[in-house]
Amino acid sequence: MVKKIIFAMLIISSLALISCASDGYGSDSNVFNSVPDELQCTQDSDCVAATCCHATDAVNVDNAPDCTGILCSADCQEGTMDCGQARANCVEGACAVVQS
Repeated sequence: MVKKIIFAMLIISSLALISCASDGYGSDSNVFNSVPDELQCTQDSDCVAATCCHATDAVNVDNAPDCTGILCSADCQEGTMDCGQARANCVEGACAVVQS
């Protein structure tokens, strides 16, 4: 009876491991599975500010805002990318704001 219980537990554990391994998380080839499309990147140059003025978030260049004709105030607002306080970088496959 004990052997049957141990065998059943081995089968259940094996199935759990197989299902976890096939979801793509933790696999370098599937790094984008958990990253939203608008944030996906492979290098820092793929990332830009998410808004035209006083940006606090970053997106990939394909989702960059159209800032044509937009005028921003010249003040350096705290907690933004203004005046070089932070920059948009690619961090583990996702665009993110990194403080300078």
